Amino acid sequence: MDVARWRLAAATAMIALLVAAAVVVVPSYIRNHRFQQSIDAIVEKHPEADDQMLIAAVVQSAAKLGLPVEAAQVRIRRYRPGSFQVEAPYAVHVGFPLFALDLHFHPQARR
Repeated sequence: MDVARWRLAAATAMIALLVAAAVVVVPSYIRNHRFQQSIDAIVEKHPEADDQMLIAAVVQSAAKLGLPVEAAQVRIRRYRPGSFQVEAPYAVHVGFPLFALDLHFHPQARR
């Protein structure tokens, strides 16, 4: 086989590996984006809610999306009446044939 064919084969293999990695990783980013949107909606819809109600809503939203978020991970910071921030950091474990990867996400919303 000549050099041009080897280069073409190597390039094709690299592109295939990148596409395969994207197929595995991209769904986690899409779910994180949806989770971020749901946290934004929760904060906007419930400006006067207490901490426990906000935590329950965030955990329920994460469960609907299949995300590993527990109540202990959700943090709420109150600044003054009607002004607060909700954070729900989590990590998703992604396994590949030769290695594993943890994707860390930090969705938050502020009112």
